[in-house]
Amino acid sequence: MRPGAILAWLLALAPSALAQPAAFIKAIASKTEVTIGEAFRVEIQATGPAGTVWTFPQDASSESVEMKAMPSEGVRRYQAMVFALRDVSVPPVTARYRLSDGSEGEARTEPIPVRVTSLLPREREEQKLADIRPPLALSVGLAFWIALAALALVLVAALTFFVRRRRRASPALEQVMPETPPDAEARALLDRLETSGLLERGELRAFYIELTAIAKGYLERRFSEPIVEMTSTETLSVLRDQVHAPLVVAPMRSLLGSADPVKFARGSGDTADARSHLLGVREMIASLEARLQPPPEERERVA
Repeated sequence: MRPGAILAWLLALAPSALAQPAAFIKAIASKTEVTIGEAFRVEIQATGPAGTVWTFPQDASSESVEMKAMPSEGVRRYQAMVFALRDVSVPPVTARYRLSDGSEGEARTEPIPVRVTSLLPREREEQKLADIRPPLALSVGLAFWIALAALALVLVAALTFFVRRRRRASPALEQVMPETPPDAEARALLDRLETSGLLERGELRAFYIELTAIAKGYLERRFSEPIVEMTSTETLSVLRDQVHAPLVVAPMRSLLGSADPVKFARGSGDTADARSHLLGVREMIASLEARLQPPPEERERVA
């Protein structure tokens, strides 16, 4: 063969060789005529040189077609569903590949036309609405009326019980108990503390906690100040601003100064001092009450 003929033959084969890519893929649908929401499969056939590694997307959906990858070995499959009232196309699937020599690239399938058919029967006579039957009449038997009467009796009994209970709890029928005066309440608590046996058992911390609570509670009620929740420093500061400060500041300073080390610093304290503080609180209450409420003869003289 002449050299010119050989060259012409090679040039004729070159376009076909160049047109064939190194690797390519093709999509095949199990159905090309489906109804809305009907599932079908799309299989991807991959062709490439030996050692080609393919990477396919898990989701290849479009606006009208949903395509999700299915678990499979060797062959890539997708489950597809059409959600459109018109004919659509299975969207192209783009996959990446890597050849054995390390070169990489992409391959893309061609879209597959799919015809969307109606769910209605093909025959016009079969497309008519189903006959609508009239409602069924339900008979009410004796058991229904017995149950209804029993329910009515239960409701009447419950209502009667509720009304009677409300009447018993009515504020107009409740006995109003007079409020215990601050000094009487404090003296009763001091008496209970003195006979509690805390001093005899040497439980000075519990004794001082109770004694300071009684003294603060009494002053809080008398001066309308939140003294119970105050620290010792805050308590003395508030008492100094009261009209009757000379009667309460000194005994409270002595009490709090001895009680705080025992209560918070676990000090040892002294039983004799504790008894004197109990007596001091009693005298403070008596002095303040005498100032706030003069003896009967003085009230009569003022009147």
